[in-house]
Amino acid sequence: MKILARSVLIISCMILFCSSTSVKLTLLRPAVIDVPQHIKTLVIIDRTASPESRVNALEEVMTGELMRQDEQAAQNAIEGVVETIQNAPRFKIIRGTERYKGESSGMVFPEALPWRIIQNLCQKYNADGVVAIETLDSDYIVTNTSRKVEEQDKDGNKILVVKHYAEGVATINLGFRMYDPTGQGITDQYHFSETRRWQHSGATPAAAVQGMIDKTASINQTSRYAGNLYGERISPVYYTISRYIYDKPKKNSKLTEGVRKSKVADWDGAIDAWMVAYRKGKAKHRGRAAYNIAVAYEVLGDLDKALEWSAKAYTEFDEKRADEYHHALKRRINEEAIVRMQMGEQ
Repeated sequence: MKILARSVLIISCMILFCSSTSVKLTLLRPAVIDVPQHIKTLVIIDRTASPESRVNALEEVMTGELMRQDEQAAQNAIEGVVETIQNAPRFKIIRGTERYKGESSGMVFPEALPWRIIQNLCQKYNADGVVAIETLDSDYIVTNTSRKVEEQDKDGNKILVVKHYAEGVATINLGFRMYDPTGQGITDQYHFSETRRWQHSGATPAAAVQGMIDKTASINQTSRYAGNLYGERISPVYYTISRYIYDKPKKNSKLTEGVRKSKVADWDGAIDAWMVAYRKGKAKHRGRAAYNIAVAYEVLGDLDKALEWSAKAYTEFDEKRADEYHHALKRRINEEAIVRMQMGEQ
């Protein structure tokens, strides 16, 4: 069974209502880049050992040693990539135990790994390609500010007090390469930065700083998130969207009947009820029924019908949400075509 066929099943089974008027769908978003189809399994390695380290060029480093901050950051970035890839259908990914000399700071990539190293890694891990984190630099700064805020004293009177704030800013600069040994080509070479902020307040500057997340934890969290982002660059990933459903006016019994049926995932029954509302209701109610029918067809995976009914809702009844929804459906159709290509299904 094809991946996208399975994803339709996932969509149908993962419908959750936040309220009586919205439905959530889980879909696949395309990767940022296209990876050759013959690459099915990836091995990911750390190539950020300092050039000044005491190992010879390209020599593996023992992984059991106490890791310094940038080594921890690299491992967390790798975990982020692995986490994203494992939760997506495109690749199998394996953590390599090797750690090679590369570039532990700056934005300049080191010379590419020799192909004999890449081929040996692929043979060892039964992989089709290698992802290497090759540049890494981390930074963490804390700034202090204060401002007057209004609070109540013990008697309930409003008073102005000075509040102190500490903000921690973690930045991670990463560079990844993906190696394809089949054609001996670099599939991807990408450098980017990720920054995250934390804030804490206190009665004194020291109290504000004491409540802050520590440097190690902040850099590790930022690195892991950056790894997640790189995983989304190379692999299609699942994401969740919400679609609005009209459940008013309540006096339109067929409109509300359709909503009740949709809540128990009886989408065919919901369409039947909304069809009656579409044929027999007032113009405003008919537009809303047409809109709901479009959403139902999207949930059922019939995007052509969803497009048709969203167009009816907008062109025939000037339903205000339908135009934006129609464009969203077109974007989804385009994305699914890209995903099918990236998954090798067309």
